[in-house]
Amino acid sequence: MDIGLFTLTLSSLASLASIFKLNSSPNFLIGYRTKQSMSNDQNWRFAQKTFFPISFIFVLIVILFNRNGFTGDGVYTVLCLVAYMLAGVVTEYMLYKKNKNKK
Repeated sequence: MDIGLFTLTLSSLASLASIFKLNSSPNFLIGYRTKQSMSNDQNWRFAQKTFFPISFIFVLIVILFNRNGFTGDGVYTVLCLVAYMLAGVVTEYMLYKKNKNKK
């Protein structure tokens, strides 16, 4: 199974769920769930609208690098997972900045 296409599909489906408000309040089934993102409804919606498009872009870049022969298969798998985690780090930082400016 191609991990890049799997994470790309996952990000696409979660983005659509966010657009159609299927995960408009914190839940334990779907969405980007961290302590900070689940602390209130505004953080939850912000995290959903931020994480999935960022992860889509990061993973798409990794897939394009792989398709052009810049990475091997082992490196490709690791880069896909790193791209997904990096999107989480960016989202958490953006949530932190958003909440810091609020106080």
